[in-house]
Formats: sequence, C-alpha cells, structure tokens
Amino acid sequence: MFCKENTPVGLKNDNFRECVMVISYPIRSYKEEYLKLLGDFVCDKSLLYDTDKKKYLALIDNYLLSCNGRVLFLGDSPFLEFRLSFPSYNSLGTDVLRDVLLFIKDIIYNALPFDDDRVKEVSSIIKGNIDRGFKDAFWYYDYMNDKIIDEDNFLVSSVTLNPSLLDDVNGDNLFSFYKNIIKNPPFIFLAGDIEDGSVDIVKNVFLDGKICDISFDKRYSHFCKRINDNVNVVREVTSFKTSSVYYNYKVKDMEGTRDRVLLSAVGRLISSSDSDVLFNTLREENNLVYRCNSSVYGNFGCLVIKSFTDKKNIDLMCSLYKDVIDKVSDVNYIESKLPLFIERSSVAIKLKKESIWNILFTFIDKFFEFDMDDYLDILKDITPMEISSFIKNRLILTDIYIGEGDMNE
Repeated sequence: MFCKENTPVGLKNDNFRECVMVISYPIRSYKEEYLKLLGDFVCDKSLLYDTDKKKYLALIDNYLLSCNGRVLFLGDSPFLEFRLSFPSYNSLGTDVLRDVLLFIKDIIYNALPFDDDRVKEVSSIIKGNIDRGFKDAFWYYDYMNDKIIDEDNFLVSSVTLNPSLLDDVNGDNLFSFYKNIIKNPPFIFLAGDIEDGSVDIVKNVFLDGKICDISFDKRYSHFCKRINDNVNVVREVTSFKTSSVYYNYKVKDMEGTRDRVLLSAVGRLISSSDSDVLFNTLREENNLVYRCNSSVYGNFGCLVIKSFTDKKNIDLMCSLYKDVIDKVSDVNYIESKLPLFIERSSVAIKLKKESIWNILFTFIDKFFEFDMDDYLDILKDITPMEISSFIKNRLILTDIYIGEGDMNE
C-alpha cells in the first residue's frame, strides 16, 4: 500500500524557459475495457469550453504549449494523468499559472458527458486494430507467447482476449467511471522555471487549499512464480509463411532492484547495440533469421529470446539459442562488455537531465517509489562473476513457443 500527503511538489530549475505540470489521479478499481477507451475522452470539452473553437482560443489565451490527458501504468497500478506545459514568468513577463490552473480545473471537473456514438467509434477502432494484429505474424506470435508465460493474466489484455467486452461500454458508464476517478484528490507536480509562490497557488487554486493523505494499492511488480522442473513446450502450425522460435526464461527467487539490474544486463548482453550475440550468431554466422531480439520484462522477472525464420531452420535455431546463452554467461565476455554498459548508462542519465519533462518524470517515479534511481550504482557494483552466476543458476528456461509457418525456402 502506498500512502502520502498530496501537498503539491515544485521543482525549481531555471535552466529551462518553460514550466511543466503533471496532475495524477490513482485509479483504485477498474475494468480494462474502460481504461482502453478513457484516454480518448479526457481533456476534451467542458461546460465553460463547450466547443472546439472555445477550447482552442482558451489554449492560446492561457499560453498553453501543450495540454493532454492519458491513462498510464506504473507496473500494474493505473493512473489518470494530465500533462501541461506553459512559458515561465521570466520568459513571458507575466505569471499565467493561476489562469492555467483555472482552465485545466474546468476541463477536468466540468467535462461534458461522453458521447455514445464516439464511444462506439473508438471501440470499433480498437477492435479493428486487434483484428489486424491477429493477421500479422509478428504480432500474433508475440501474443501467443505472452499468453503462454502470462500465468496470472498480467501481460495480455483482457480486451485483446475478448474484444466484445467493449460492447458493454457506453457514454454514460464510461463518464461515470471517469467521475469516480476524479472525485478523489490528485497528486500534482510542477517543474521548471517556477516562481517561489507557485506551489501555494497550485494548492489554493486547484485543491481549494485542502491537503489530505492519498493511498492506493502499489502493484508495481508481479514476479512470475511458476518454475517447473520440466520445460513447457508449445508448438503450433500457423497459416503464416514465417515461423517463430521463442525461449522464455524466468528468474528463480526474483526479488528487487538488484535482480532487475542483473536481468537488464543479461538482456543487453544477448541483444543490444553494445552486444548483439543473438544477431551475430543467428544472422551473421548462420544466415538463419529475418529478425531477432530479446525482451526483458523487468517487473515480471522474465526474459524472452525470439526470432523469425523458415520452418526448416527451427531445430537448428533451438540448438543455437543454447550457444547464445553459453557465450553471454562467459565471465571474460561479460568483463569485456560491462564497462561499455556503464558508460552508455551514464550518458543516458545525463541526457535525461537535458529535458525538463524527463527530470519531472524521474522525480515522479521516485516519489511513487517506482524508480530504479540506483540503477547505475548497482550496475557499477555488480561483477562479471555475479552476472555469470545469475545466468547459470537463476535464469531458468521455463517455456518454449514455436509457431510453425509454411515457408521452407
């Protein structure tokens, strides 16, 4: 359980000439079909700005550079989030914060009811995207593999499994769902070239001076627990020309940040711009694949190696996967790559500080206790031997999925 006071947070940074704001509402209970639709309806027209023209003119009058809403997840915890940016006092010569707050407050709390026909339209678009996905080999193979490793239905959307769930959503019940979310106070974060009294203005104008504790279930990680003695092998014949081979690994006794850093390092060793053992083995040395890569599900403790090839190459691919794992678990090889990983990670962290949005997002992740703020420190601390031992003793092959197409050239 996460619980903190919702006093607005201000991060002053006069290296930037703009201010950015995030208004974040935890979503405590939901049906996935509502979340799929909600992002297309928030931050639209309101009682005061009831036409596109009125809203557009208000955006201009309030000097808003951007204003949008969305649903996002931290792990498996959803939030309804509004993001705004506007010029600072020093760049504009006047403080627009109060007007910006009054505008977004009306947009959020006086939103017009959602239109039934538009709900049907958006639902139809989502269904169409799902239908097209099932006709695409790469999408379909990813979907089938996620179903196999997703023992608790966290990786595969219930709407993807059953698009007809969208038929139960209409304008009224979607709007009621939205109103139920915003009846609870939000967390508010402000960053950039802000004035000294900005936080008080946010508190008094948007929150009416009322501060309270906000709590929600913190479901950031859901480490996979099913690790059987025998590997689960699923092989199916498909209508596609392309075949696929997926090897799925789960981390035994997965715990916290250090294990996530170790798993991330293994993923980089297998398939990244710094160390692409997978591509070199399958493509450069054996000319077997159309594409290949590895994916790390850090919050679930999973590593997936996948590739796409002709049917005749499937058995050879399976044997070469073992060679890939053997190579990336070699201490000498890890030792040759680890300094580069550290250097690239250091550069990436420095680059994040060049964007006020990234600075704010990093702070928000830390505020919600979701961050891997010590990622670089841990990466510097782990040894080649530790990574090698992690691969050999804790990275367990649990599931193999093979999609057999009909191309055999």
